[in-house]
Amino acid sequence: MRRDDAAARENAQRAAALTNAPHVRADARWLEFVNAYETEDEGAREILELLRGECDGSPEQALRLRNATGCVALEMDGDVRQSLRLMEPGLALLDRVSNPLARTSFLNFMSTAYLYLCDYDRCLEVVDRHISDARASGLDFATDHALVIRASALIGQRRLGSAQRTLQELQSRSVRPSPHVVIEARMQASRLRAAAGDVERAEILLRGSIPEGVSKASHGEVIASRALYLSAMGDLPAARLAIREAAETSRYAKTRDLNELADAIASLQEASDAPFTARSSEVIVRTIQAGQLDSLVLACRVYPRLAKSAVMDETVARELTNILASSNDVDIGRSAGLTMPRELRRTAGLSKRELEVYELVAQGRSNREIAKALFISESTTKVHVRHIFEKLKVRTRAEAAAMAIRDER
Repeated sequence: MRRDDAAARENAQRAAALTNAPHVRADARWLEFVNAYETEDEGAREILELLRGECDGSPEQALRLRNATGCVALEMDGDVRQSLRLMEPGLALLDRVSNPLARTSFLNFMSTAYLYLCDYDRCLEVVDRHISDARASGLDFATDHALVIRASALIGQRRLGSAQRTLQELQSRSVRPSPHVVIEARMQASRLRAAAGDVERAEILLRGSIPEGVSKASHGEVIASRALYLSAMGDLPAARLAIREAAETSRYAKTRDLNELADAIASLQEASDAPFTARSSEVIVRTIQAGQLDSLVLACRVYPRLAKSAVMDETVARELTNILASSNDVDIGRSAGLTMPRELRRTAGLSKRELEVYELVAQGRSNREIAKALFISESTTKVHVRHIFEKLKVRTRAEAAAMAIRDER
């Protein structure tokens, strides 16, 4: 609780060595793993194997093991899709786990992985569950983490007004946020500016000291984000310095990928007469393969010329087309020469599940009837309806139904 990493690690090791109770030893191994993961200690992989050996098959231990293996894949290995493959089976365990810390930790990392992959709708769905769980359990810090991820997903969808309101909700909470939440909220405020086209202000928001207690990963991400903005503004000497500083601060995937994108933009700035460079094309391919699509969206927003590096490869161009369509950046894609949809229906931003709910809303069904038809809870139905209203910019079910009729015409 004092954020004394060395003491926390030592106490976890001693607890694991001294106890005769298997569940206590498993708890100690989990704490030891979390500490090693947050401090970017390569020993986290070895502790993961110890944790695997302590797993007794109970739902809680199985969920933690899913969480830990997903964390390693997400940031240490930099494979977002593999991380989700490892974590998604854990969703079936949530209702059988009573420990709210285990549940909210799992939901936090899973929503982060969906965010990285630009699956913003699925991210928001998991975030809503995360917030509901955290509030029911009185875990204020977990609510704060979930609100940060919600803001980031809304920015990804260009729902900037909703993102701003989420950040305001975070700032207005009576509970004093942790240093981690403070710096994460600052990063999202910066990205909100970047999405609105104000790259200079986005960079200014990330200047200044980093609060004590912030993880290496978050610290590195701040510096790498600054490097990205500086490259986009053409301040290459400062960008190169920030890239080196970020690399020295964190070795995790998010920092590394933002750094590579910053370097790719710098290469384009230096070759001002070329539509793309070998470096920029290579980085786009690698970023897509790694699944760091949200970072790629940010890079294309602050420096749209980067998207042109995908045009020469048909497969990569198709991938980037889908990515920019999911982030509602059709104009960026078109300016890069990508074949983007000529017209997006107002329902195009709805997820598959939201489209199913929307169809039933348009038929005049109540929330209870929709929940029964789709085999989901009534509370989940209410969340989907709220998201549909926000995306369609309507206030009533009648307005949503009228829009469905117009779209059919």
